[in-house]
Formats: sequence, structure tokens, C-alpha cells
Amino acid sequence: MKFVLLLALLAWTTDAFAAASACPPYSKAIVLNFQTETPTPTYNHNLNVAGIRNLTRGRGQGSGGPHARAVGLTSAEAILSLRGSSLLVPFQGGSCVYMTSVGADLGWQRHEVFIASELREGGCAYRAVLDHENQHVAINRQTMTEFTPRIRAQIEEALHAQQPVFTRDADQATQAIIAQIHARTTAAVNQFTSTLDARQSVLDTAKNYGATSALCKDWGNTR
Repeated sequence: MKFVLLLALLAWTTDAFAAASACPPYSKAIVLNFQTETPTPTYNHNLNVAGIRNLTRGRGQGSGGPHARAVGLTSAEAILSLRGSSLLVPFQGGSCVYMTSVGADLGWQRHEVFIASELREGGCAYRAVLDHENQHVAINRQTMTEFTPRIRAQIEEALHAQQPVFTRDADQATQAIIAQIHARTTAAVNQFTSTLDARQSVLDTAKNYGATSALCKDWGNTR
């Protein structure tokens, strides 16, 4: 599982962009517009075993261990997209920058399930793989549901702590502040990804793969 942040991280100098205690404090709270993206997974029965195993290696699962025998794959890419609007107030040759609103989209950018085309759709082996992959889907959904309030709360804490900043480069100021806000959400995002990886790894063991294989006899040339 990969977590992607859609955010422009811009460089700035201390002179061009700095916390400004002289800037008047916020008079209004920053508005948070928070949305979740939870699309239904797509199911793909077009890749053969070789294609799935190549895809597994290409998406970071590696070529050794239980994944070397993969006949199914659940691939998910979570995304946190941050954007913002700001107000610039002229001040001492530059501007005091105040965020007025921040938009945050959290959820699945991509959520796909692959089952090897060699498995006859509706057959015992197909159903066994589908059941295994749907367990991965359920873990993805459960973990996202569990961590969404935590990630939102950390964004809210970051907005509450945000101070006005002084800048002489107004074009970069808003994105630089958004980068600061994201930096304050790192703990919750990292906990989400590590928890999800740990929960998924419980399913993908040689013992569990062996138990799934023992359920059916119609594996054909996939083993």
C-alpha cells in the first residue's frame, strides 16, 4: 500500500517567508473543508499469473516469500490532498499572510483487486482467491475508517496552531504554509500506513496461503 501526498513543497528563505510575531493574530478561525474519497474497488480478471506476479513486484511487495506464488493481488493507493486559500495584508514592505480556508481530501486514489485469468470465474479456486482479496479490501476500509478522524483531528490542531507569517514572496506563501500544515500531520499519516501494513501482512503468510490452496483442487497451472 502506498500513501501519496498531493502537495507542492516549495523552498523559501528566512527573509522571504518567516513567522511574524509583529503581524496581528488571526481574528477568525481557519475553515477546514474535509472530504473523504472511498470509491468501490475495481475487480480485474484479465491479468494472468505472470502478470500479477510482475505487478506485485512492481508495486513493492517483492518477488520472494509468499508473494512469489501470488495468484491474486489487492493494490491500494491512499491519498491526502491539501490545498488552501489565503489573505495577504500589506505590512512593512511585505505582507502578513493569513490562511482563510484549507481543503483536505483523504481516501483511496486507486483501489484494485486482481485475480489470475487462469482461474475459472466462479470456480472453487477463483472464489477462494476472491475471498482472500476481499479480506484485504475489508482491512483497507476498516483502517481508513478508523484513522480518518485521527488525521482530521491532527489537521485541525495544525490549523489552530497556525500563526500569521510575513513574506516578501506572496506567490509562494500559501503553498509554503500548506507545507507547514502537512508537516504537522505526519505522525497520524505514518501511524495509518504502519498499522495498515501490519494488518495486511497477517493475511499474506506462507501458512495462510497454504490453507487457501488446500481448499480447492482446480488451481490448474497457477501453482
